[in-house]
Amino acid sequence: LASHRENQSWEPAVLPPHKKAIKSKWVFKTKYKEDGTIEKRKARLVARGYSQLQGIDYEDTFAPTLGYSSLRYLLSLAAKYNLEVDQMDVVTAFLNPSLNEEIYMELPTGVGDENNKYC
Repeated sequence: LASHRENQSWEPAVLPPHKKAIKSKWVFKTKYKEDGTIEKRKARLVARGYSQLQGIDYEDTFAPTLGYSSLRYLLSLAAKYNLEVDQMDVVTAFLNPSLNEEIYMELPTGVGDENNKYC
């Protein structure tokens, strides 16, 4: 939830009568050290977007990720010209873009209050 707050990706809201809210769920992950002890636990709040219908709840979608054939081409160029290859990851990348549509999500129990069960 801290990442959502930092990125201002949502705010508590009242669901308008003509809108349908996406359900949400928690995804939990435990990261272990090499010796098998717990290093840390993570929890992510995710939207169950698969319940949306194209043309009704959203229009086109796009995720700026590199295709497999493009990756192979870039790696072949790096090998041919003896270039150094590096990689990076954008933390919380999917929280950053702005949306063109108004999308509402049900907040899980304990996150919202009686007046603001949606975001």
